[in-house]
Amino acid sequence: SRAVASPRSMPSLQSRDHEQAATADSIIKYLNSAYSDGEFTHSPSARTWLTENMIALSTHTISFIRNSVSKTGTIQRITGPVYFIGDLHGNYTDLNFFLSKLLVFGDVRYTPFKIVFLGDYVDRGRHSVEVSALVACMKCLSPDTVHLLRGNHDDPTINTAVGDYHAGSFMYQCRAFAPSVQQGDVLLAACNKLFKALPCASIVDNKVFASHGGIPRYYGGVDDRISVLSGSGFPEFPTVYPNPKKLVPNECMSLVDKQVLY
Repeated sequence: SRAVASPRSMPSLQSRDHEQAATADSIIKYLNSAYSDGEFTHSPSARTWLTENMIALSTHTISFIRNSVSKTGTIQRITGPVYFIGDLHGNYTDLNFFLSKLLVFGDVRYTPFKIVFLGDYVDRGRHSVEVSALVACMKCLSPDTVHLLRGNHDDPTINTAVGDYHAGSFMYQCRAFAPSVQQGDVLLAACNKLFKALPCASIVDNKVFASHGGIPRYYGGVDDRISVLSGSGFPEFPTVYPNPKKLVPNECMSLVDKQVLY
């Protein structure tokens, strides 16, 4: 296994963008050094350092995401080429694998194409904190390359449901990761504020619509689906998933009649 980098040698977050980027880079290097064979090795001091810097980094990242969303609404238009990465649900192993194949020289800043994450960064998997840290750092380092969309688990109404997800709950993991329950709740709140600022859909080259839940269902009349998405707030309405009662047996898996966009 690899030696874990000491968090004492890493810079604290400051107000200026280049210092934020330096710390984001340090967080990524730390995560890489602390991860081996599907597991993380965090010392108590490393947990404290990562918790404090994740809280500060989330606040910084929110500022330029909100600036972008204020111009485009909750839907963003981007140009290709693009790679899409779907639900991560705290699965750092898969995320690490995908990025090892995609990132040029292992660095998002040298990558000539865009990466769109389709949401659901947390819950279920064991490494929701680390996954959230990595995608936030990537967004901070290369905001024009990395595009984060919001999924339904990126909302406190779901990711605080400890009774449903137990140790897989994002709330549970934040509290277990941080030095104290109180600091864990601060970390949880900071991440959820970041998630709340994220757009919920992307349109690529005016041809490809991408969101966590799917394409909004059309009911006839004036087609205002895009304008609804471009407004403020976080829309919730049925998508185009078919009615499972009308499906041929074994044709699809676990489709429900009323999926929502988020």
